[in-house]
Amino acid sequence: DFIGSQPDITAPGVNVIAAWSGATSPTDKSFDKRRVAFNILSGTSMSCPHVSGVAGLIKTLHPDWSPAAIKSAIMTSGKQ
Repeated sequence: DFIGSQPDITAPGVNVIAAWSGATSPTDKSFDKRRVAFNILSGTSMSCPHVSGVAGLIKTLHPDWSPAAIKSAIMTSGKQ
């Protein structure tokens, strides 16, 4: 049961500058004809790449480590 539990790992997820598709406007409104290369986004979709990238770097340095070992390394070495 995850209700009321604290997250094990967090990452920046508010006002993250991210690549943006030229297929849609930054507001995704039909009247907005602008196209931009980057946009400012917030949410778990922005924090997940930070943690995934760290996990990938750790796996590159320690290819024999299990997912649990990688999670432990991230949890025990993180700073606020």
